[in-house]
Amino acid sequence: MNFEEEYLKTVICVGNLTEEKTGFNLVDAFFGPEELAPSKITGPLDESLLTILETLDDSVAQIINPLRQKYIRYALAALKTVVEWVLGDPIIYSDLVFRLFRIHPQRIPAKTIDRAQEKLEVACRELRLPGKSTMEKICTWEKENAIEGQELKRAVETVVTAKSREIQELFQKRIFVLLPEPVQNNGITWETTTEKPWGAYCYYQGNYTSKTVVCIDVPRNIAQMQGLITHETEHHIALLFREKYYHKHHALDLAVVPLHTPTSVIDEGTAECAQEFLGLNGRSPLERMIRWLYELRRSVRVNIAYDLNTRGLDQDDAIEILCNRTYMDKKMAAKVIEFVQPKTAGKINFAAPYVFNYYFGKNYYVQPLFEKARKKEKLREFFEILYLNPYSRSTVTWEDAFASI
Repeated sequence: MNFEEEYLKTVICVGNLTEEKTGFNLVDAFFGPEELAPSKITGPLDESLLTILETLDDSVAQIINPLRQKYIRYALAALKTVVEWVLGDPIIYSDLVFRLFRIHPQRIPAKTIDRAQEKLEVACRELRLPGKSTMEKICTWEKENAIEGQELKRAVETVVTAKSREIQELFQKRIFVLLPEPVQNNGITWETTTEKPWGAYCYYQGNYTSKTVVCIDVPRNIAQMQGLITHETEHHIALLFREKYYHKHHALDLAVVPLHTPTSVIDEGTAECAQEFLGLNGRSPLERMIRWLYELRRSVRVNIAYDLNTRGLDQDDAIEILCNRTYMDKKMAAKVIEFVQPKTAGKINFAAPYVFNYYFGKNYYVQPLFEKARKKEKLREFFEILYLNPYSRSTVTWEDAFASI
């Protein structure tokens, strides 16, 4: 048995199963040989996948590189959990999150949320926004600066596309120059869609290019979109290096990118830290207001997801909490709930356990190590490991991979 090829085929089959059961395919990207493309792979869509995954796990010991061995072993364990979950095994939500990502889900402490609230209020006062309360100030500012429909579509095709090019150039000037070897970048195209539970999605196409799609169901404030653009652009950058490593080392296991593995935590963490990587976290009152509003909403969203999936929080109550605690309008709040609720249209919501990756990936893994590397003047080494060794990008290999920092 060719382990790498069997692994790739099995990941594709698991993706076909999740698409059948949930409407969402586990395979996030593929850039391997044409004869092994997902459209050409057929296989079991039932519990027999568990046996195949166990057989693969028995063969992991043959992998010589200890970091790669651990990376793949826990990816297989996560894939097994995915199969059991979508086939109906009653897995407790907190156990599901741990078994997929190897993080312990928990609510964000009230003091963390209160701090974001306080920082936001200070920035609002400094900006002298109109309104008596923080809620009135934020809601008025967002509403007055929001665009939607065709105007938002044009903005994505022009302003957002141009900003993404600028950010890609910043990666070149501030990070790529620290690395011992260049990477090809054929760019990103930006498009729009509707009726999706997410705000934006980077579809890596292979051949060093991506298509990033922005959902325009709800109005958006262009001033707040730098974070979204930078986040999705970093996903593209990370996958450029992954594809290069696959070609250079013939690492077929890297040619398919599955979601819902310990790698997802680090991938979202690095994307969340992209503005820090590039020095884009400005200190003006407006920039601080946008940043702390984002932090507040991200933290509260984690708690909402936890309560919806473990404590039976009513969805209408969840929307009210988001509106009152994070100054979000009801349409946007409903979109957030759609992403984290236990079920969608009567089916398992495949995205429900994923929400923890953004906060925990940034705050528990990437940002602390990035700050440590900066203080120790080891940013070059940090970025070399992060981008040139794809097996470092997992919660189970993170500590070992960056031990020298």
